Amino acid sequence: MQKKGEAVYYFDKDNVIIPRTIKVQRIEPVSVKVTLDESTSKTVPVKAYVVGTPEK
Repeated sequence: MQKKGEAVYYFDKDNVIIPRTIKVQRIEPVSVKVTLDESTSKTVPVKAYVVGTPEK
């Protein structure tokens, strides 16, 4: 569950997932400020019904 309120998230080249052949030169902006509403999640059972024959 996320808490309601304001938060700042910082970006760093060490937490960016990229291929080895690419090098991060600069990240701009280095942070973002977000305002979160309170949220929650719940796992519920789902039944899928397939109509027809799916592709392989």
